[in-house]
Amino acid sequence: MSQADPQPTLYIVDASAYIFKNFHGMRERLSTVNGEPVQAVFGYIRTLFKILRTRTPTHIAIAFDTSGPTFRHEIYPDYKANRPPPPPSLPEQYKLCVDATAALGFRGFEQKGLEADDVIGTLVTSWVNQTGGRCVIVGTDKDMLQLVSDQVRLWDGADRDQGPPQVIERLGVRANQVIDMLGLSGDSSDNIPGVPGIGPKTAAQLLTKYDNLESLLDHADEVKGKRGENLRAYKDQARLSAVLATIKCDADLGLTPGSLLDELAYHGPDLTLADQFFDRLGFERFKRDIRAKSMPQRQSQAYPDSTVTSSSQRQSPDHTQGLSSPLQTQEKTKAIQLLSPPPSLDIQVDHSAYLCVTSEEQLLSVIKSVQDAGVLSIDLETTSLDAFQAEILGVALAWASNQAAYIPIDHFYLGVPQQVSLDQLWSYLTPILLDPDFPKVCQNHKYDRKVLAQHGIDVQGWHGDPMLMAHLLDPNRISFGLDALTKELLNHNNLTFKEVAGKSGGEDRFRLVPVERATEYAAEDADMALRLYQFLLPQLKEV
Repeated sequence: MSQADPQPTLYIVDASAYIFKNFHGMRERLSTVNGEPVQAVFGYIRTLFKILRTRTPTHIAIAFDTSGPTFRHEIYPDYKANRPPPPPSLPEQYKLCVDATAALGFRGFEQKGLEADDVIGTLVTSWVNQTGGRCVIVGTDKDMLQLVSDQVRLWDGADRDQGPPQVIERLGVRANQVIDMLGLSGDSSDNIPGVPGIGPKTAAQLLTKYDNLESLLDHADEVKGKRGENLRAYKDQARLSAVLATIKCDADLGLTPGSLLDELAYHGPDLTLADQFFDRLGFERFKRDIRAKSMPQRQSQAYPDSTVTSSSQRQSPDHTQGLSSPLQTQEKTKAIQLLSPPPSLDIQVDHSAYLCVTSEEQLLSVIKSVQDAGVLSIDLETTSLDAFQAEILGVALAWASNQAAYIPIDHFYLGVPQQVSLDQLWSYLTPILLDPDFPKVCQNHKYDRKVLAQHGIDVQGWHGDPMLMAHLLDPNRISFGLDALTKELLNHNNLTFKEVAGKSGGEDRFRLVPVERATEYAAEDADMALRLYQFLLPQLKEV
């Protein structure tokens, strides 16, 4: 601690979240020379290194899930019943991440019958009560927003750092209302039922008026229509859902009262164990990194789960590129016959022709237009520049000049219209995305590809990325951004993000943009990416 920062800050990492995210999110299935898959381990270690590099914590703890049922399953046997079993290679990688935690000198925690969230809640509460210090939870799960306070923040490990004002901005409720919101809206990822017909936005509106769940249920007769009927019929289910969503904050983690400052202090990696671990997996870059940094060295110790506090034995910048250029082979520039002729250098753009899709019927019509055109330009609107942390707010599609649509998914403001769900969108769009013979176009496709991979969609049939195409034709250009290329090559000024979303606020402020205005911006991006592709492709074929 420095004199400028007298209060100690504890960083608590939701290890399970980053293990799963990297397992599913990294396109390259990394493996050792013996064929042992390690992409989740690589990504997890990279996350820990980033925390050390950007925040230099003096105190840190790592929270793990355990296998088997939790106390929530005793309350509600169908809790998380909708989740498939883990892929075969994941449990072994999970164990390797526990070993990596030990080798890097971090204190890990797990507790049989609890989830990592409960470990985090207990550590947060104990730390704040016993030391008066601050906490930074490193994770992305919105459930943990219930723990946020003036002393506790939720950091995604990249660019989103959320305190009480950001909770309100993101969910429309205060941190101490998050549990009640989940009691009403439920959580499909955890199979928490909630109240039928009440989603997060409606729950936020009701809690804004009635403040808390019990007050709302006491005044359920005042809520009109089907929502009111469901509130009255599913009162007990709402209360049960709130209990399931509540993070436990008083577990016994084996910590000695009054000793947290010493027990959770970070003293650096055990270099002997780290060398052994990295040599085993072939992670030479990480081995060099810990040697290159001025980290204190711990005394070498035995290797296993001894650094993970547990009530039972456990059951069983970017170092990788992951994406190749879509223009590296002639095969990937085929299907030109499916595309319209190249545009002129003075194009006409009709924003009023772009479609805002807010119903399944409209979505079906757009998908048919894409299929008939035989080409798709796609552009994602998200909450973050970090593809592994980004949430999708909407998807723009274009299939010909001035023929484009925007499908808002998660815009949130007073009066927002009905929106198509991601599940609905994927059910119609995924067959096109997975078709290797259906050409796709995207500006900076590497980002969109990674985001889509978070949703289990490994897009096939990439045919062009204007950013890469322009670089191949003239690597000396000052900028390869979409706006710059559109201005230079098509003589058109695109709407800018700041024009549409404003100059201040978080990266996720696009969710506050009215869907009609968002359509003008997002559909234009998809349209311009397609036009640039059509303009640049013939030039590439002549090179």
